[in-house]
Amino acid sequence: LQISRYYVCIDSDAYFFKDFFTTDFLYEEDIPYLIMHERETFYEFIGRYEEELNLPNIREGHEKEYESIRKTLSPPLGRKGKFYHYGISPYIWDTKIWERLDNDYQIHNLFQKHSNELKWYGEAVLSYKTPFMPSSPLFKEFHYSSQYSFYKQLEFEEKHLKKQYLGIVMQSNWDSPLKF
Repeated sequence: LQISRYYVCIDSDAYFFKDFFTTDFLYEEDIPYLIMHERETFYEFIGRYEEELNLPNIREGHEKEYESIRKTLSPPLGRKGKFYHYGISPYIWDTKIWERLDNDYQIHNLFQKHSNELKWYGEAVLSYKTPFMPSSPLFKEFHYSSQYSFYKQLEFEEKHLKKQYLGIVMQSNWDSPLKF
């Protein structure tokens, strides 16, 4: 469509709880923010409650998937180093990255190998050495019902999250309420 070069993609299980501005998504007119972190608080929570939640080794599964994606991209691009997570929603995407991935690899072929567009996008941005400014997540994510319950027991409200986040993701993988 070529309507804009950069766009914000938000999942249906997310919502904004305060005003937002172009500067929340673009560092400069031609340099977007890239949600890019090592998922520290998520792995912290999982590490503490893994047994109670009866979860597989999530970190190991994530790292194996990233390693596989790197091997697919590596021959021409050669990205090495730390494993990053490029979400949670909303995502700030550059259409030129998607176009280049499609031209170089055909996106449908990539998605047949791994359906996670966040990983393909983030690894491509780093591999292509595209200008960006790293950013922690813009939204607070409640990935599990027990995580949500824990925050509620601590009497968290939206107002406590507004200093750090623009909104909340209430993951649709559990029977979550629509709003925190």
